[in-house]
Amino acid sequence: MEKDNYRKIPIRDSHMHVWREQSMEETVAFHKWILEEFGYETIAIMSIHDNPNGGAMRDENLKSMYLKKVLSPRVYAYAGLHYKDFPVDDDGTYFLEQAKYYHACGYDGIKMFYPIGCYRKGFPYIPLADPRYDKYFAFMEETGMPITIHLGGPEACFGNIEDVPESQRKWHVKDCPVHLHDMFRDFTSMMDKFPKLKIVVAHFAFITWHPDWAQQWLDKYENLSFDLTPSLFMYFDFQDKPEIWREFLTRNADRIIYGTDIGSNTKDVEKKEPHALVHVVRGFFEETEKIYEFEEEFTPMPMPDDILKKFYKENIMRYYGGEPKAANYKLMLQEIELIAKEEGLSELAKENLEVMRKEFIR
Repeated sequence: MEKDNYRKIPIRDSHMHVWREQSMEETVAFHKWILEEFGYETIAIMSIHDNPNGGAMRDENLKSMYLKKVLSPRVYAYAGLHYKDFPVDDDGTYFLEQAKYYHACGYDGIKMFYPIGCYRKGFPYIPLADPRYDKYFAFMEETGMPITIHLGGPEACFGNIEDVPESQRKWHVKDCPVHLHDMFRDFTSMMDKFPKLKIVVAHFAFITWHPDWAQQWLDKYENLSFDLTPSLFMYFDFQDKPEIWREFLTRNADRIIYGTDIGSNTKDVEKKEPHALVHVVRGFFEETEKIYEFEEEFTPMPMPDDILKKFYKENIMRYYGGEPKAANYKLMLQEIELIAKEEGLSELAKENLEVMRKEFIR
């Protein structure tokens, strides 16, 4: 679908990334293009510091805050937690102090990646319900600072690879010591301790095989929402049971948030994927004819404008509590010093640190 053919509804993207290693000038230009190309009022950048994909992600926290500053007031910045220096005898202070720091800096929220992803890169595996997270989650609950969390992966990918569509087999999970359902149990055990957390579960929590489970979460945790950021498996499940999911999404229209994952593909140098990601989400909920993206066919499930207005903007605004928070950019110099000490930084990464340092002290 041509971008001009989408419905004229105000829209904000709650889930983007800055994973590509490029200059800050290129990073800013790309996000300016995204804002204008898709008519976004705002975007939210999800940082994952100790990202299981490694590489350039070590400076994501800085990049998200830099974009918040230079593209103000159109960027929300989410910080990612550091894991790799986690002390095994920690009493809960390690994550708590990070949350306090990011809150003081003016980050709009914290992005979490289920710990198994970090574990598989050699970082410690700390289940979410582990007491060493308790002070952190208590702080987040008390302050109302939002969390967006990525839990696991598509359920089909934890099974036989032959049951996974060929185009999606790169997501097949191998040698994972924790099954998706174990992650769900861990997550709900944590939420039972902190039931008022303001939390968005990305990719619909990969729970779309189980709409009844999804409803139980929404009923039990009053500040929990799901985002529409594609895993394609979500949309396979939506189209397989359209009546069930149409009714679910209508009933829970106040708890569903638009997002795309733009910026997560470091190989998309021609900027083709943003259009495909937007088309999967918007096309699925706006069009009537079949759509084709990522070598897959989707049968849309068009929703009325009043529902989409909630998905695209109203729920996001309520979740954030308004426009991006005021920031104390000089506090970001601590993060710059932390990253600058890391081994293996490329020359480009060092140049970017200097660009951001100069901007933050202005």
